[in-house]
Amino acid sequence: MAMRRLVSIALMLVSARTAAAENDVQPEGRELHHEPDRYIAAGGIRGKHAYEFNGVLLEGGVRIQRTPLFVRAMANTGNASLPDDPGRGTYVEARAGAELRTCTRTGMLCGSLGMDVGFHRTNYQHVDLSQKRGATDPLDETFESGVLVPRFTVDGGNRVRVRGVLELPNHYSDRGRTRGAALSISLGLGF
Repeated sequence: MAMRRLVSIALMLVSARTAAAENDVQPEGRELHHEPDRYIAAGGIRGKHAYEFNGVLLEGGVRIQRTPLFVRAMANTGNASLPDDPGRGTYVEARAGAELRTCTRTGMLCGSLGMDVGFHRTNYQHVDLSQKRGATDPLDETFESGVLVPRFTVDGGNRVRVRGVLELPNHYSDRGRTRGAALSISLGLGF
């Protein structure tokens, strides 16, 4: 009889604690901070692979049920350049992937490791300065690649969040594999 009573009390405590956690409310009625289940963010990115690039990005992610795993998508576009070439170019990139995320108890500071796959395209217009003075002859080049991107993210805030990301993209094209690095910072909304 005493064992039955202890089991009943334990079940009531677990049920009450589970209900409070599901409602994200402490017994005193104060809301808990928690890590977001979804996010959307916009910001800037700068990096280098076959070209140097800087651009704008838009990304979003959704948690898979109550796991630490998020699925995500990202698009970025901007300018491309070569350090020893007076030409100019543009690029566009689209990716999808997953990230394994962990946060402090309050959810105010989070970190994640992720992997994206996608497509990258750079259009670059070289300028041939070897011609007669004043004459230029543009040489167009297109660089298309599949991209595999390991990434490390740190983000913090409450509903409005700041995200910092280090990426190490690997571009696979008919030229072979090209490695790179990129940093991005964005302002997002977690919900």
